[in-house]
Amino acid sequence: MFFHQRISERLFRRFQEKNPGLNALDESNLKAIQRLYWFSICTSGIIGAFIVLSYYLPLYLFERFFDGYVLNLTLFGTELKVFWVKELDNIVLTLLELNVLGVLNIYVINKLAWLLGFPSKNTAGYKLHSENLLLISLEKKQKKELELGLNPFMGMSKFGLYAYLLIVRFKAMLSNVILKLVLQRFGSRFLLKVFIDLAAMPIYAFWNGFAAAKLFNRARYYMLSTELTELVAQAAEASDNPLVAKELKGLLNYIVVLKRDFSEINYFYSTRLLEDVNHQEQVADRLSTDILDELTSLDKASVDLITLIFTTGIILDGNISRRERLKLKELATALKDNQNILNRVNDYLNAYKKGRGVQFLKAEGFI
Repeated sequence: MFFHQRISERLFRRFQEKNPGLNALDESNLKAIQRLYWFSICTSGIIGAFIVLSYYLPLYLFERFFDGYVLNLTLFGTELKVFWVKELDNIVLTLLELNVLGVLNIYVINKLAWLLGFPSKNTAGYKLHSENLLLISLEKKQKKELELGLNPFMGMSKFGLYAYLLIVRFKAMLSNVILKLVLQRFGSRFLLKVFIDLAAMPIYAFWNGFAAAKLFNRARYYMLSTELTELVAQAAEASDNPLVAKELKGLLNYIVVLKRDFSEINYFYSTRLLEDVNHQEQVADRLSTDILDELTSLDKASVDLITLIFTTGIILDGNISRRERLKLKELATALKDNQNILNRVNDYLNAYKKGRGVQFLKAEGFI
């Protein structure tokens, strides 16, 4: 929404004009970030529960009023009754909730950027990072990986893709419907209908909090990922490894396929690596794991760089899925090299979550 965009831009400017006076790695600053995280989750949950209560409670207190305004319609020979005041109330409350949550998210994301001192005006990517921060605060998705020939949903059937997206988008509604069916089937003899309807309160509170946490982490890990991305990109460029240059795009494509999502993190990471590494020999739109399957036949320098690129790409969103862990474990087992970063992935991830990913790589000698 244009209104939200103006708020986000104004808050961004105001926060950037101030100096938090704290180092992003200071313990006090990390605690402030954690407090902001829980504030976002709890407030979003309370808003969701309050909206549900604001909808159902008046329906039962003033039932005659809401049922008194009926619009009779005939659609394809079927007579329909539309309680238009009730539906209008639902629409108004939904729009109110979306707008309030939108402003809350904008405030939280911009304050988080302020606490982390992001983006730095001294870097060349300041404009790009500020634009991505705006997109994140407005909860807008981008699909720029496709411009690089990288497709997170490569290999999925159309049916599988549609089913996956449907579940992701309607999980809150499905949870509410399932809960109501269970209550009506097993508890309707003992519970009043009002309690069945109000059972939606914890469901929507949970999903609002879940969405807030997901957005917060999306922003936090994007901000934390940029410094680590720059370091790995510089290491890849300095190595001037022709094998990595040839296989880089296939490797990056495999990373985004494991992630099964479009994200600013994947796009920035892939862009920086492809910019800094000579990749003219790469095959476009390629999904290849050959380079990972053949690690045992490569020299140690190539193996260390490839596994560094791969492992970093996996941890940048702050999460390692079961499928990703299986692949990491498979590679570590095949290499049998205790000094490889694959054997320190949990330590790497934990350091990264605390904003110390760069320090970890340097201290442990991986860069």
